[in-house]
Amino acid sequence: MKLIRYRILPMAAAVTAFLLSGCGLQDRLNTETDDYVYMAEAIETEKEFMTGKFTAAGEYLYYMEDQQAIKRVPLQGSDGTVSLAEGEFVVTVSGIRSALEEAGGSGYSFEDMVIQDFAVDSDGSICCILTVDEGLRGISAILNGTYGQGGTENAGDGQDGESEQGLLYKRSPGGETAYWLELPFRVLSGSPDWLALDGGGGAYVLTADAILAVDGDGRVTGSLPVEQADSTDDYNGMAGRLLRGGGGRIYYIAKRMVGGGARAFLLEHGSGLRMTQVSLPYARGQSGIYEGTDCLLMLSNEGLFRHEGDAGSLVNVLQWAESGLVGSEVAEVTELEPERYLVRIYTEGSGQYLLLTKTPRSEVPEKETIVIASLSPVDTLQRSVVEFNRVNDKYNVVIEAYGAENDAEGALLRLDAALLSGNTPDLLDLTGLSVSKYAEKGMLEDLGRYIDQAGREGESWAGYPANLLEGFTVNGRLVCIPRGFAFSAVFSVTPESRTAESWTVPGLMELSERFPDNSLFAGGARYLLMEFCAPYYLERFIDWEEGTCSFDSAEFRALLEWAAAQDLKAGQPRDALFLFSAVTDFESYLHTLLRYGTDTAMYGYPTADGGSVYIPYVQDALGMLSSGNKEGAWEFLRCFLEEDLYRNYWFSTRQDLLDAAYLRAVTPSSNPSVLYPMDSDKSPIEYYSMEPEQADIVKQALEAVDFTPRTSAESSIIGIIWEEAQHLLNGSKDSEAVARTIQNRAKLVLAE
Repeated sequence: MKLIRYRILPMAAAVTAFLLSGCGLQDRLNTETDDYVYMAEAIETEKEFMTGKFTAAGEYLYYMEDQQAIKRVPLQGSDGTVSLAEGEFVVTVSGIRSALEEAGGSGYSFEDMVIQDFAVDSDGSICCILTVDEGLRGISAILNGTYGQGGTENAGDGQDGESEQGLLYKRSPGGETAYWLELPFRVLSGSPDWLALDGGGGAYVLTADAILAVDGDGRVTGSLPVEQADSTDDYNGMAGRLLRGGGGRIYYIAKRMVGGGARAFLLEHGSGLRMTQVSLPYARGQSGIYEGTDCLLMLSNEGLFRHEGDAGSLVNVLQWAESGLVGSEVAEVTELEPERYLVRIYTEGSGQYLLLTKTPRSEVPEKETIVIASLSPVDTLQRSVVEFNRVNDKYNVVIEAYGAENDAEGALLRLDAALLSGNTPDLLDLTGLSVSKYAEKGMLEDLGRYIDQAGREGESWAGYPANLLEGFTVNGRLVCIPRGFAFSAVFSVTPESRTAESWTVPGLMELSERFPDNSLFAGGARYLLMEFCAPYYLERFIDWEEGTCSFDSAEFRALLEWAAAQDLKAGQPRDALFLFSAVTDFESYLHTLLRYGTDTAMYGYPTADGGSVYIPYVQDALGMLSSGNKEGAWEFLRCFLEEDLYRNYWFSTRQDLLDAAYLRAVTPSSNPSVLYPMDSDKSPIEYYSMEPEQADIVKQALEAVDFTPRTSAESSIIGIIWEEAQHLLNGSKDSEAVARTIQNRAKLVLAE
C-alpha cells in the first residue's frame, strides 16, 4: 500500500473562507479542518481502470462491474483498510436472468440484459435498474402474479415492443426477490445516479421522461414529468441525477445548469409527487454533487463540503491540497463512513483510487512552509506543488489563492495588499500579472545567479534561450523564468493577403484599400489597437527618452480611422484575409500549413522600424520575492523548472526541451497522425513529420519572440487608446477629438 505524504496547510481555513467570500457563501460555511487533515493512501484495485458506481452501506462497500454484476468488499479489511482487489459477487446478471426465467419469463429474451444503476439501503437490500433490448410489456405483472388485477401493465404510458425497456428489481437482505417492476418509460443509459432510496423502503427512479416514486411493495405511487425541470428535446445521452441527502430527502439534480452551477430540486411525496427548487451552492456543476452519509457531498476545485439540513449549511470537510491532491483531478468521491472517503483521481490519461482518512494534525510531521501567492493557480502549478510536497522532507509549499475566478479586480487589490504587509509570501505566481509592475518596485529577486550556479553544476535544465533571459531581465535582474509559452502569429491564408507590398502597418492599410469588402482580421478594432498595432504605435508615436508623444498627429488619426473601418467589416475568421492564431508547438504550425496550403506565410506583429515581433503568452511564471525565504523558495523553484510538463502542449522555455521538440517534429513517426480539415467536406490529412525547412521557420520565430514584459507605462497607454477609441467606434466623437484626449492622457503617463 502506497502512502501519499503531504504537509498540512495552516491557512487552509482562511483561504477557503477567502475564496467563498467572493461567492456570497461566507455566512453559510462552517470550517472544521483546523485540528485534523486527511491522509491519502493508494488502494489496490481488481483492474487498472475501474468504472462504475460506488456506494457504502452497513459494513460493506458496493460497486458495479462492467454492468454485469454488483460486488462488495468489507469497509474494514484485515489490515484495517479497504481494498478493491477481490470483491465478492452479490448480484449478477446471469443470476437475475435465471431467476426471471424460473419465475415465468421464459418466453422473453434476456441475452442483452445489463445493470444500468443500483442502490443499497441501510438494511442491505439492493435495488437495480435492468435493461434489455427486447420489449418487456407486461412481464412484471406476470412475474408478480398480478396480470389482469390492476398490476403494473397499467402503470403509465409505456413503449412499444421494439424499444429498450427496463425492470426495477429489488433483492432482500437475505437474497430473496422482493419484487419486479416493469418501468413504463424510456430507460436511461450511461453514467448512473438514476435510482435513489429514501431509507424507508421507498425508491425513486429517473427515466428519460419522468421521475417515478415506488413503494416498498414495488408499486408506482407517483409520477412527475422530467420536463418540469429539463426539456427532453436535448437529451443527447445527458441526463439529470437522483441523490439522497440528509434525512432521507431525495434531490433531483437537473441536467441543465445555470452559470456553471447545479440546479437542484427537492422531491416531496404527499398527495402527489412534486418538486421544489432549492439552492445547492458551491458545487462543481452537476457532476460535483454526491451522496454522503445522511448528507450531500459537494465538490469544488478547492475542497470537499457537506451539505446538511434544510438550511443548506455547508461544512468544510477537507482541502484537496492538504491531502496532496489537485482539486480539478478529483473525479468522484464516496463516503465510506464518517472520517473516511474513497476518492478517484484522473490525471494524464489514467485513474487511481485513494483512501482519505481523518488524521490529527499533531501526527503529521512539521515542515517549514513556503508560500506561493497566486491570483488563480493553474493545474500544472498545483500538480508541481503536490509532487514537491510528497518528496521533500524539509519544506512544504502552500498556494495562497486570491480567487480571481470570482472577483478579478478585488483579487488583485487583495494580493497587492498582502505583498505590502509584513508577512509576505515567498514566491509570486506572475501568470496573468504585470511582471514589470513588481520588478520596477524591486520586489523580485534576481534569479540569474541561481541559474548560473546550476549551469556551472552541469544541470541540463539550466539552459534557456538568450531572448528569454534578456527579456525577463529588468533593471539588471532576471526577475522571472516561465515554464512554458506560446506565441501569437499572423498567417496569410488567402491569395489576396499574399499581395501586401510590405509587412508594415502602412503596407497593410494600403492592402485593405485594394480589398475594401474584406476585413484584414476577424478581431476588428479591439485586436488591432490592443494587440496587433501596439508594438508599432508604442515606438512610432512615443519618444521614450524625451518623454514626449504625438498621438494628436494626422498619422495616428488615420490609424484610428482605419481601425474603426476594419471594425465595421470584422466577422468570421473565414471572411478575413489573414488568420490570427497562437502557435503552441511545432505541430500547431504544421496544422495551419496543411489546412491552408504550404505557401501560407507566418508573420509577427509589425514594428515601427519595418520589422516584426512575436508576442508570447507565458504559462507557469514564478518570481521569487526579495523579502521571502530565498533558500526554500529556490529549492521549490529548482524542482519546478526541472519538470517537463510541456512535451505535448505549448513550448517549454528550456533550451534542451526546445531542441528535443524540434527533433521530434522532423523525425518521421512509424504511424501517421491525422488532421481533420476545417471544411467537413474535405478528407482527413495524414502526415508523419514536418519538413526540416518548416520546422526551421518555427525555430527562427522562437528566436524572434520578445519576452520583454510591457512596462506599466506601456500597458497604461494601450488601455487609454482602447478606452478612448470607444467614442470613435460608437460615433460620439470624431478621430480628432479622440486623438487629442489620448495625447493629453498619454502625456500624463509619460510625465510620471
